[in-house]
Amino acid sequence: ASRRNLELDTNLAGGRDNTLQSVVDRCQTAMGSRLLTRWLNRPLRDLTVLQARQSSITCLLDGYRFEKLQPQLKEIGDIERILARIGLRNARPRDLARLRDALSALPQLQVAMTELDTPHLQQLAVTAGTYPDLAALLEKAIIDNPP
Repeated sequence: ASRRNLELDTNLAGGRDNTLQSVVDRCQTAMGSRLLTRWLNRPLRDLTVLQARQSSITCLLDGYRFEKLQPQLKEIGDIERILARIGLRNARPRDLARLRDALSALPQLQVAMTELDTPHLQQLAVTAGTYPDLAALLEKAIIDNPP
C-alpha cells in the first residue's frame, strides 16, 4: 500500500496526473519515458551503476549539453514499439518508414554522445549499433509518397 501512496506512476484515482513520473519526465522519446517508469518502480541498489548514472546526468546538465541531444532523440521515435510490431508481423509501411528515419538519425546521435566527457555515455555510444545495411535497405525499399 505504501508504494501506491507514493504515486510513483499512477495516482490514487488511477490516473497519471500529478505523479512523480509526470513531474520528472522530460524524456524526448516514449522509450525514455517507459525506461524512467521502470527505474522509478525498481530503484537500483548497485552503487557503481548509480554513480555512473549520476555522472552522466551531471555531464548532460553542465553547459546544457542535453539541448544538443534533444532534437536528435526526438527523431529516433519509438523503436521498441516498431520492433514489437515487426516481431508480431503486424508492422505497417508507416512503421517501417519510421524505423528507416530512426536508423538514419542514429549516427548523428552516436557522434554527439562520443563527444561527451563521461565514460558511461561514451560507452553507450560505442555499444549502440547504427545498422547501416538495414538503413540502406529500408531507404531503397520504402517510398515516402507512392503513386
